[in-house]
Amino acid sequence: MALTDINSEDRLVQQTFTEHLHDRLGWDSIYAYNAETFGAGGTLGRASEREVVLFRDLRQALFRLNPPLPETIREQAVEKLTRSDFSRSLVQHNREKDRVTVEETFAKLVEFANSLDAEQKRAAEEGLSDDELALFDLLFKENISKADREKLKQAGRALLASLRELLRPMPEWTKNTSTQAEVKVFILDNLWQNLSRPPFTDGEAEALADRVYGYVWQRSVSGPALVAT
Repeated sequence: MALTDINSEDRLVQQTFTEHLHDRLGWDSIYAYNAETFGAGGTLGRASEREVVLFRDLRQALFRLNPPLPETIREQAVEKLTRSDFSRSLVQHNREKDRVTVEETFAKLVEFANSLDAEQKRAAEEGLSDDELALFDLLFKENISKADREKLKQAGRALLASLRELLRPMPEWTKNTSTQAEVKVFILDNLWQNLSRPPFTDGEAEALADRVYGYVWQRSVSGPALVAT
C-alpha cells in the first residue's frame, strides 16, 4: 500500500522515536490509535489526540523526583520541557525546521529520562524503594554521621509502612478535616518517636512532620497512590 502523509510521518518520526526509546532506555510503547480513552483517568491521561506529551505521567515523575518543591516550580519545569509547538503536523511545517525542533525537544526528554534513571540508581545504591527514597530525602539532614544516616533510613521505612497501613482503609482522607488531623498527628507522633536526638531537635521533628504531611497530601490528591506497594 502506498504511504500516505500520516503513514509517512508515523514511519519517520513515531517509529524512530519508539525504537530509540526501547533500545536506548528500555521504554515500552502503547499503540492507542482508535482505542484510547481521554481525560485525566483515561488510557494515557490525555485531553485529546492532539496532545503528544503525557502530562499526567510527566507531572507524577517530577513530583516523585522533587517532592519538597512547590507545585508552581514543578509546573514551570513542565512548561519548559514542553514549550515546543506540536500543534501542527510535519507536513504543515517546513520539514527541516521541524526536524531541528523535534530533535531539540527529544534531547530534553532524553535528558529528563536520564535524570529518572539516576534517581532509580540512587535508590538502589541506598537500598531503598522509590517511595522510601522520597521520604529519606524529605527527612535528610546535612553533616550527620553514617550511623545516624542508617537510622534515618530505618525511620523512613517504618514511617512509610505505618502510613500505608493507616491510609489503606481511608482513600478519601483528604476530604475530611478529622481524618486530615488524624494523619497529621500520626506523622508527628511517628517522627517524634523515631528521629534520633541528636542530631535532630524537637523543633526539627515538628518541621519535618509538616513537610512529610505536605508530601503525603500531594501524593494522595494528585500523584500515584502512596498506599500502592
